[in-house]
Amino acid sequence: MPDKEQHIDQANHNYQFWNRLNSETTPYLDWVVSAIFYEAVHWVEAFLATKEINSGTHAKRRSAVQSYSAELGSILTDFDNLKYESENARYRCYKHALSDVQNDIIPRLINIREHIKTKL
Repeated sequence: MPDKEQHIDQANHNYQFWNRLNSETTPYLDWVVSAIFYEAVHWVEAFLATKEINSGTHAKRRSAVQSYSAELGSILTDFDNLKYESENARYRCYKHALSDVQNDIIPRLINIREHIKTKL
């Protein structure tokens, strides 16, 4: 089971990946959206690791976030949205507009990242 630091390292790794794609010019916004979601996953997993929880699946992770609603409840909507948008990109071939990524998706990730950092 990865520990908190390993999840933080992976979150930072995912950030470096999507940030280097340069969302303003890349034709791969689908990968930007997916990597953003997986950065968020690892921030959540870093928090859960402090509780000795390794969720292992998206459903178990969401349930764990709900279990810690006092600490994580404020990010649940953002997390659900990032998951949904990632699935849109990966499974439904949805083409995100740059404005959606910049004005909705990235701010949701930043909210999750910054909130979790205060809990670690």
